[in-house]
Amino acid sequence: MSAKREFVLYENLVFFWKKKKYFLIVPLILSLIAIGLSMFQDRPYEAKTLFYVGGLTEDRLTDNDLILKIYEEKLPEEYRDDFKVIIPSDGRVKFQVTSSDKNVAEKQLEKVSNQYWDDLESAYNKRKELTQEGKTVFKTQSEKTEERIDFYTEKLKNENLSIVEIDNYKEILLELETNLPFFIENMRKQETNLHFFEEPMEIETVIKQEESNLIPNLLIAIFGGLFLTVLGLVFWKYIIDARRGTQRD
Repeated sequence: MSAKREFVLYENLVFFWKKKKYFLIVPLILSLIAIGLSMFQDRPYEAKTLFYVGGLTEDRLTDNDLILKIYEEKLPEEYRDDFKVIIPSDGRVKFQVTSSDKNVAEKQLEKVSNQYWDDLESAYNKRKELTQEGKTVFKTQSEKTEERIDFYTEKLKNENLSIVEIDNYKEILLELETNLPFFIENMRKQETNLHFFEEPMEIETVIKQEESNLIPNLLIAIFGGLFLTVLGLVFWKYIIDARRGTQRD
């Protein structure tokens, strides 16, 4: 009995060698099925445009949910479910439209992207304009204040002024000199804002078809086929050995 057990491994190897064709047939059949499934796989087109919003912080231009709600209304109702807004990182906004038709994906993406870009430019120009106006206002105020300071400084040089006039001029000068740093500081803040305020830009537009699952499916079919072959042969050999044992009994 022990002698027979010593040759069990050898018998199994011989059995597997005789059935070696199944190590080719089963994976091949599964691979053909995988190829067939991959050929009929639905591979839609994804059209994507990536924007950089620059220094803009308005929620309607940077918040995912708000952008989606606003701009999906620019699309026909049948395409709204295929429209997505993705915020990959701060300052970046990605529009994505998916469709089985490349032209449809491109056209619908262009529609919402153009509108969003127009809104970005409008918001940027408006903010730049307001900042420039603010700078001009503070610059004008500071220049006028400096002129008034010079004016009342010269007034105080007049030796014929009364005490009341001197006190009034000094009080006015004190107020002007107190306000002047405020105007200058805010003017410089507006200049800094103008200098460092980043413009929005459209980074890229990409239209591509979803990748095929052919390679992953083939790998699964090959290794799965080998596993099933080994499992099947082991079971087959077990049935043969079991029948032999039953006949001997």
